Amino acid sequence: MKKLLHTLNSNKKQIIVAFLITAIAFVNKQNANAQVFQHAFSYGGVDYQAAHKIVIDNDGNKIIIGTFRGTNVDFNPSTSASFLLSSVGDNDIYIAKFSSTGNFIKAIGIGGVGNDAGNSVATDNVGNIYITGWFRGTVDFDPSSNVANVVSNGESGTDLGYNGEVYLAKYNTNLEYQLAFNIVLVVQE
Repeated sequence: MKKLLHTLNSNKKQIIVAFLITAIAFVNKQNANAQVFQHAFSYGGVDYQAAHKIVIDNDGNKIIIGTFRGTNVDFNPSTSASFLLSSVGDNDIYIAKFSSTGNFIKAIGIGGVGNDAGNSVATDNVGNIYITGWFRGTVDFDPSSNVANVVSNGESGTDLGYNGEVYLAKYNTNLEYQLAFNIVLVVQE
């Protein structure tokens, strides 16, 4: 994964376009003594995207969690198809799933109007996906037409995440919402 800044000169205005190229190489799991390059791919858009963690489930699928911002961010690395997501707020959470050969399966975006981040992901033996990170304000953790709002008890200002709250959310193998809750830390003086 690599962030690149590219400066364009257009009508004497400097436009800084930040984009992410995510190239992921995987070690051949069949031979523990050899490291064999399998494949690489990229996805994203012209605004901010960051992949924070990747896991491989029991079927060899790659599940990536991260943070993204912008409209029409393409999570499908294919040149012949696209899968566009747009952030609701400043920064939103994404989960993207790719097959063992790197083919796009699905992606979901989760977020509210504030800054939200996806920091870690894990799977269990039946393919459920667990994510954690932090969020601010109110976030709908259900990417379907249903609503599963979780409300932060922390500060909900516009800074980049300080005083937000930790969440834990669960999705099934098809990235369908199962549950989400916040973890509140109470400090007594």
